[in-house]
Amino acid sequence: MLAERYELVEAVGRGGMGEVWRATDRELGRTVAVKVLPPELTRHEEFRVRFRREARTVASLNHRNVAVLHDVGEDTTDGETTPFLVMEFIEGRTLTDALAEGPFTVERALAVGRDIADALAHSHGQGLIHRDIKPSNVMLTSGGDIKVLDFGIAKVVAETTTRLTATGMTVGTPAYLSPEQLTGTAVDGRSDQYSTGCLLYELLTGRPPFVGDSPFAVMHQHISRAPVAPSRLRPQIPAAVDALVLRTLAKDREERLGSAAELREALAGTLAALGALVAAPIGRAAAPAAPPVPPAPAVPPAHAAAEPGTGPGYTALAQQETRTAPTPPRPVGPPPEERRFTLTAGRILALLGLVASGVVTFGYDELYEDSMDELMGVWRATAVLGLALFRWLPFTSTLVWWGAGALVVASVEAGAATESYVYGYDSETATTPPATTTSRSSAFRCSPSPCCVWSAR
Repeated sequence: MLAERYELVEAVGRGGMGEVWRATDRELGRTVAVKVLPPELTRHEEFRVRFRREARTVASLNHRNVAVLHDVGEDTTDGETTPFLVMEFIEGRTLTDALAEGPFTVERALAVGRDIADALAHSHGQGLIHRDIKPSNVMLTSGGDIKVLDFGIAKVVAETTTRLTATGMTVGTPAYLSPEQLTGTAVDGRSDQYSTGCLLYELLTGRPPFVGDSPFAVMHQHISRAPVAPSRLRPQIPAAVDALVLRTLAKDREERLGSAAELREALAGTLAALGALVAAPIGRAAAPAAPPVPPAPAVPPAHAAAEPGTGPGYTALAQQETRTAPTPPRPVGPPPEERRFTLTAGRILALLGLVASGVVTFGYDELYEDSMDELMGVWRATAVLGLALFRWLPFTSTLVWWGAGALVVASVEAGAATESYVYGYDSETATTPPATTTSRSSAFRCSPSPCCVWSAR
């Protein structure tokens, strides 16, 4: 129980600026969020005085994207004084929790950045700089709205510690601090713009613009290294978004946008250019917007007189009338089938003819060595001719191949009939042939009797 009024129920968050509890306001009977500041800060009376004064300024903020501050107080227990803030309790989750699921869509990230810039523009108008914009200080409500937390606390901590110590301290998370915060120079609204740019970079890519092995490495990159364009990490990010994010991350604040209000308008304009549904709730999944359709070019009347023109791109074709030819009627009926080669019974029969003619030709190789060259030549010619006709005229190729085989068989049978006579020798009627007539060039005559008498040619 704090100040005998706020009953702490459960811790819902913890950070460098303290611990947040869901609590019950006993007087008003409502659920509130109570932020208890860390003891190392509250021991100094000067800090508590500045804190109460700053809290009154924060309480004057009245904006839909700023968490409402209800009360500020102190609780003293056992001589220890603990300052605390009482704020509206927001049902939802921080951007840190949302980013655990991955980067946002481009449209959603720009819409979140636009609402944060809107809250900053309001607070800067009241003379209040946040100094600690980061994912854990921005909440997505269950209704899809944005709430920025912890206004004014970073300023009180920075000013008080600088006054009480010789060197002061850097307040905020290194991943989101502006170069002027890190170098100890004056801070203005453009410092919040840099931190918002870091947050927007992470919403788009899933990681801050600078990462390192230690906080000092990250701080050094903020001061001296240019960030990589978001589209290098996520190619679908448009070039216009790249240019806007990189401008918010300029090292020199003079190169950034002039104010948070300008940043809000730039983000809203980029959203509109991308065709996003700006009115859709941020925390809910929305249907993707259809890409804008470019307007059709205007076509002059067919008989309108074209005005003469000059300059790049002007041609005489621009002077001619343009008429649209009527679309020819499309044929009704099924599309023509593609002709495919199929192995039918006729083609199989033709192929068997090719094989048969080849077998016959090679089979008589030993019997007719002298005529083998002629037979092979005839067979090759018929094979080539049949192949040329095989696809489109299978019947003709069948006749060619089977006919070639039949011709070979017929010629073989004719030669066999010529040599089928029985050669005999009649010692009584024939004289012994001279030795010079024993060659195969000798002629012979055959008589009807089964004997044959040799005679010299």
